[in-house]
Amino acid sequence: MFKKKVSDSQNISDIIKKGKTQARQFLRTQQYDEAIKTLNQLISIDSSDPENYSLLGSAYKGKRIWDQACLNYRTALEKNPNIPLTCALLGEVYNSMNKHEDSITCFKKAISLNPWHCNNYYNVSRSYIRMGKF
Repeated sequence: MFKKKVSDSQNISDIIKKGKTQARQFLRTQQYDEAIKTLNQLISIDSSDPENYSLLGSAYKGKRIWDQACLNYRTALEKNPNIPLTCALLGEVYNSMNKHEDSITCFKKAISLNPWHCNNYYNVSRSYIRMGKF
């Protein structure tokens, strides 16, 4: 996919768009290793796009490699802290790592960014239950 020489910015933009589409398809079909490979190539072309890191986090989450999922979601949020879905996904990873206080922080941040997504309220309560605070 990335072996051709890129001669101008339009070609780079097209390659990135095509790569993201392909990575999303790999995630949907649970081909996580292929998604990781594609996303790492995208990041080598454009390391400033938080979506690439969020998608990479989802690939590692699918493989249950929590530390890498966490690292990539956090990198995405460092680049843009206002992505509610990435906040929620990081919260889910923290729950899987039994870091419930961190998960609550993430879910509350996701709620502050998008109060209409009811799953985040449920996830906050679930984290409190896991901590034995309900």
